[in-house]
Formats: sequence, structure tokens, C-alpha cells
Amino acid sequence: MSPRSLLTLCCAGLPAIALSLGQARPSATPFTRAEPAHAAPPTRTDPFTRPASSRAPAPTARAAQDRLVTIRVLADADGSPLANAEVIDRGTGARALTRENGEARVRLPLQGELLLRVRQLGYAYLDLTLEWATLPGGGEEPVVVRLARIPFALPSVSTTAARDCPPIDDNVKPLALWALDQLREGAERYETFRQAYPFRVEIERNTVRRNRMGQVTRANRSRERGDSERWGDRYTPGAVVALHPLGFSVPILFVATLGDPAFWDHHCITTARVEGSDSLRQVRLRFAPSPSAKGSDWGGDALMDSSTSLLRRIEFHLRINQKDGPRRFEGYTTFRSPSSLIVVPESTFAMWWRAEPDAGAEWGLPDVVQLVRSLEIEYRKSRPPR
Repeated sequence: MSPRSLLTLCCAGLPAIALSLGQARPSATPFTRAEPAHAAPPTRTDPFTRPASSRAPAPTARAAQDRLVTIRVLADADGSPLANAEVIDRGTGARALTRENGEARVRLPLQGELLLRVRQLGYAYLDLTLEWATLPGGGEEPVVVRLARIPFALPSVSTTAARDCPPIDDNVKPLALWALDQLREGAERYETFRQAYPFRVEIERNTVRRNRMGQVTRANRSRERGDSERWGDRYTPGAVVALHPLGFSVPILFVATLGDPAFWDHHCITTARVEGSDSLRQVRLRFAPSPSAKGSDWGGDALMDSSTSLLRRIEFHLRINQKDGPRRFEGYTTFRSPSSLIVVPESTFAMWWRAEPDAGAEWGLPDVVQLVRSLEIEYRKSRPPR
């Protein structure tokens, strides 16, 4: 049985979400399966500037011809600074996040131009071209970028689901495309965030098991810590439920999962709608495994704040398509914002049944219930804007 990820639901012997029962190979982190030391991804503090080190790197010919320019991102409506807005180099893909004052610094060549895209969830993105000849104050003053809020802007890049999905209502399609685009952008934003502000997280797991009579046979609580680089497993088509000699494991739907094109290559949007009052409106995006999806896979609802485009909750269930493993599995995950317009899992509640009910009988109480809560996030370097 491989070491589990921090955000993995698993059962070995008597099931428990991400609870290690039986023999597991030791791992340096509870977040992921064992990997060789050289597989750890590098972290970056600022893709536009050179990383800090005890010894300054030798200047390159390009660096000698570049200078730093400040980009200040403001909300067009009231001129307030936008923290955690992304400033993207369209040529290299390098990204930087703005601080609380709405500012980020980019490296501009003295000769030539720099193509940038500035974007923020819930706002229309803006493309701009910078060159020294047109900079305000000869580069001494910040370049001010104002973003206009557009709650339901259609995506500029088409987002597709699995090809064998049944068609959805034409009236629903624009909202579904908007939601998919916002999920993709939110996943990219989280990846940029955790590279700029690497952190450690501590979680608590509370697990209750019942027998066939509905009586509690065991209850326990545990805590784990791990690094942001290995928080959450990637979606693997056909392998959502991984069977082990003593049980099975299931990765929790993570922020990045719903922004992963591989996920939507195997899932269909069934409907999308706006619900709630004016002050608490949210977009509900319902999805299901595509007809051609192999093995057990996720279905459920993603709920997004209509004003900020932030993911607030995922309600999930497994479409069971295998002989072994759980017979029914469902739950939900809620999200919180440790920094402006960045979301991470706050809590996951899940329950599952190991056997199907007798013919004509109802399911009854689940065999296992578990609540997973994130308790503390500790930043290893600088702290992000609030």
C-alpha cells in the first residue's frame, strides 16, 4: 500500500479517510506517494526577478539590458488596489502576483517590448505592451492598470468537455463555459500562489466506524502536517479508486482538479444555474463522468461565488464501476481564502458504505464517516497579502 496523500480518502481493512491501517512504506511527507528525492519540484518566489540566494549569480548579458518596472493593478470602479492579481508574461508564461498595494514588479528589456496580460478573478483581463519609450516618467513611475468587473464574462478561450457528452441546453451553455473558464483560471492562480508563498499545513481527521447494526465500533482523531508542493493528487483517468491489498484509496477533489483539462476530457457538464438571493448568489455547475469514462469516477456539483468567481464548495459522489472497493461514496468539501481571491480546502466530510443493502432494503447508516479539517497554514517564506 503506497503512502497516502494528505487529501486522499482511503480505507485499509476497516475504511477511514486517509487513515493508514496495515503496512505502508515510510514516507517523508503524508501528502503523496513515495517519490525519489530528485523529483521534488523547484519553488520560485518571483518568476520575473532573480531568486534570492546567499551568493548573487553572475550577471548575464540579458540581465544587464533589463530593468524592473512596477505594475499597479486597480479596480476600475473605485480605484482600490487588487491584491493577488496575476501579471503574466505572454511570451514566456512567467507570472507574478500583486501585493496588498496592488503592485508587482516585472523585468523589461531596454531594447524591445514586453507583452503582458493582467487578470483577476471576476474581472475582464487586460493585455498591454510595454516598452521604455512609452513608460510614464521614463520607468520611474508605476504603470497603472485598471480592470473592469464583469461578473459573467464569456471565456476568451473555448473550454471543452469530453467529446461524447450529450448536448446541454443552449441557454445554459454560456454560463457553463464561464464557470469552466473561472475554474481553470482559479487552478492556475493557486499554482502561482503556492510557488510564490510555499507553506506547510496541518490537518485534523475525525473518523467514526459503525457495524452492520449501526453501532459505533471505533472513533479516533489524528493530525498530519505536510508541504504545499504535495498537497493534493493529480486526477488520473480510470484510477480514481486505487485498490490495495488491504483496502482502497480515493483522492479528494482538489482545487486544481476542476481546472485540469484531463478531468474535463472524461466528464460532462449536465447543467449550470444561478441560485440564491442577490447578496448570496452562487453558480452551481453540475458534472458527471462521460459515457466513455473507464472505472469509477466523480460526479457532483461545484458551487462558485457569482461576484468573486471563487470556488466555495464541491458536493461529490462516486459513480461506482468496479467490483471491489466502496459500494456508495459521497460527501462535500468547503473552501476558504487564506489570501485575496485564493482558495484552499477548509474541510471535507465524507461517508461511504462497504456493502450494498439487501434486496428491497434501504442503505441505512454509512459504515464510515470522516471529517477532515485544515487547522493551520504556516508560510515558510514571506506571507501573502490578506
